[in-house]
Amino acid sequence: MTYTSITAAMTSFTFDADNEGWAVLDYTGGRLFTGEVGGPAGITPMGNPGGAIIADDPNADEGARFSAPTPFIGNASSLVGANLTFDLTVLLNFVPNTYTLSRALGLVYIENDTSGDGLLYTGALPDDGWTTYSVTIGPNAAPLTLSPEAGLGGLPVPDEGFWAYIPDTSAIGAAFVDPTAMHFSDVLGGVTRFTITGEVLDGPSEILALDNVHLTLVPIPAALPLLLSALFGLVVAGRRTTS
Repeated sequence: MTYTSITAAMTSFTFDADNEGWAVLDYTGGRLFTGEVGGPAGITPMGNPGGAIIADDPNADEGARFSAPTPFIGNASSLVGANLTFDLTVLLNFVPNTYTLSRALGLVYIENDTSGDGLLYTGALPDDGWTTYSVTIGPNAAPLTLSPEAGLGGLPVPDEGFWAYIPDTSAIGAAFVDPTAMHFSDVLGGVTRFTITGEVLDGPSEILALDNVHLTLVPIPAALPLLLSALFGLVVAGRRTTS
């Protein structure tokens, strides 16, 4: 058995001194997956505890995502099976019961622009107290379930606590598929954006905060990275053959 080569410094982000390479992406033109513009995340001393990074929700109809740096970007196949934990809060301008996070917008996004697909994880909405989230990056422990989302006209979307695979992130209406290990290998083989959503839609312009992002990596067989690379190569070759 061996451990991934990712260093401990790259798996823990406490934001006590700076934004540690994290950015903020705004939703633009209603697009949920690609096309966002962004810039460096702001810093606040009002963390949990210490410092935290912040995002300014631009208006009542849009929201923002916190965008991760290395080791989440590029070939991130070593993150399969990792446990991701982080803290979220609406730091300022929280108004109870005035906004919602549509489950279809997800809590965690992973996007691969080369293959054109992605993964999203649904979770509960943060409030004006710090909420700690724990997410395993890998296939669901139980089959994916969908239920109607009132904010989207009753469209069936993934229930909270599930990963969903999106075959085509450029499509207007996303198709939600129960992700397999192959889907995770495919998307994580070339990550363009790995984002954590703070809050979106139906509310005032809040200040969102993210703190204590940690990855707990799992020991993996020495041959597994080679196997994942081979599987990713087969997926890419298959796409080229059928295109």
